Amino acid sequence: MPRRASASPAAPVPFDPAAARAVRSSLGMSPAMVARALADSYALPAPPALVIAWETGAAHPDERELTALARVLWCLPGQLMGGRAASLRDYRLALDLPQEEVARRLRVSPRDYAQMELSWDGDRLQTTDLATILKLSPRALVCACGREERLDEILRRAVDGRWQSQVDPLLALVPTLSEDWIAYALKSLAGEKAAASALWGTTGPAALEARQSAEMELSDRFWLLIA
Repeated sequence: MPRRASASPAAPVPFDPAAARAVRSSLGMSPAMVARALADSYALPAPPALVIAWETGAAHPDERELTALARVLWCLPGQLMGGRAASLRDYRLALDLPQEEVARRLRVSPRDYAQMELSWDGDRLQTTDLATILKLSPRALVCACGREERLDEILRRAVDGRWQSQVDPLLALVPTLSEDWIAYALKSLAGEKAAASALWGTTGPAALEARQSAEMELSDRFWLLIA
């Protein structure tokens, strides 16, 4: 999974032109019909030429345009993102959720949530609730919250020292994972590193498997074990 994109409000929203074209075609709508609906229902001055430009990649819709387009096409914005959501803003927009609604469900003020969305610093309960609200997998949660470096740090400590001591820090980082699964993954990573060290310079299937596991990035291997 790619690292999280910048959470700057000015960052373009993810958009898949082919997906937008496919959804429109499936509804039997012409670009002119979409443009008319955008103008009539959402007061968006989007001529047919702009709709076509979106669908060919010549232009890129902003947040308001993407949300309105999805509503006109009777789908969630996420269906027009092509699976490219990366930031908390992206995942929120994918579900057509306003910041105010997420703030209400997290029991914080809209102003506080706007800041949290740019740089997440919620506690364990808020992080768990956030994952539920935005339907984030554990891996998406880590990436969207900008916690990849912290995860890498914890995993390095787990394989270089006592993996048991890193269970609680990892549980605090990814509270949607179970303690048992975290313990299993960390124990496996530590064991694989020990095996790779013991078999270094030897040949055979076991040595090859150990080297392949050791060469994989720790975070990638961790998520593979969790899956």
